[in-house]
Amino acid sequence: MNQYFQNAASVFGVENETEVWDHYRTWRDMEHANSIKRYQEWRNFTGRHDLYPTEFLLPRITRQQPEEFPGFMEDTNRQADIPADSLAGEVADLQARSFRVHPHPEQPAPPGRSACRLQFRSHLVYRAHLITDTVAQILGDRLSGMSVLDLACNQGFFGLDFAYRGAGNVLGLDLREENIRQAAFLARFFNLPHAAFQTGNVYDFQTERQYDVVLNLGLLYHVVDPVGLLQRTHALCGQLAVIDTICHKEPISAYLQFMNKDTALNVAGEHGIVFHPTYRGLIDTLHDVGFRDLIEVVAAPSPAANFDFGWREDVRLQDPPQPNVDLYYNQDRRLILAFK
Repeated sequence: MNQYFQNAASVFGVENETEVWDHYRTWRDMEHANSIKRYQEWRNFTGRHDLYPTEFLLPRITRQQPEEFPGFMEDTNRQADIPADSLAGEVADLQARSFRVHPHPEQPAPPGRSACRLQFRSHLVYRAHLITDTVAQILGDRLSGMSVLDLACNQGFFGLDFAYRGAGNVLGLDLREENIRQAAFLARFFNLPHAAFQTGNVYDFQTERQYDVVLNLGLLYHVVDPVGLLQRTHALCGQLAVIDTICHKEPISAYLQFMNKDTALNVAGEHGIVFHPTYRGLIDTLHDVGFRDLIEVVAAPSPAANFDFGWREDVRLQDPPQPNVDLYYNQDRRLILAFK
């Protein structure tokens, strides 16, 4: 073998050129088919996950995470009285990622209400405290009566939480009809009539009003035009925008292009090409589109080194979520409050 194949063979732990090509094709296909996964694998393989030190360039709030569920999930007395048969029919064909709701015949229902089992992604509970609880504490009594717009709302988790906390009206917007169908069901199930959801593209959303609070959560890294999205966020925002996004640590103001993204997922965008901001790029863009003051929210370090992203299941939501959840521990993801 020539020097190239000798080097490749040592990397893959094989002995001949044929095996090198077999390993290369395996690496190229499926799990490493898109450039985001190749980038992540490169960082893991080379040990360069911490190649660049974490920067903090903004005033910041550090939050400890409480152990209870968001109020709208715990308050069983608010749940709509839906007969079990009707509930089973409604949820049977709901395509869910953030929530799974289905009847639970073994669990006795509260008087006059339907027993239901709720499954959910446990990291949503963590993010709810970091995002909605922080914003609610900052706004205080002003949250009551405020309008909230949730861009790319998925199944409406954050909008429902804000609605329960007292927001006057909440509108969630998402590309995928199956997400909106489930969000609308959950608004009815949790008896939050001032939370509404509609199918639509953020860029095409037409309105003459501004919303007091605009949520841009987990969206920026799914789009081909992140600068345009932040411009749109600013235009729709009356007071405060909440930006939650992956950020890369390279110490430059830039956006990194990634290719071949799987758009079939119900949390993905509509383009196979996406652009991720660097931390400095996000800050510069937020100032450039017109936001005046920026504050970063940082999760307190957790004693846990890993986190189970699987489904949690509970009937009455009595078991507290694990507090040692760390989506943000290495600052690959940043949460910024942007004030107009």
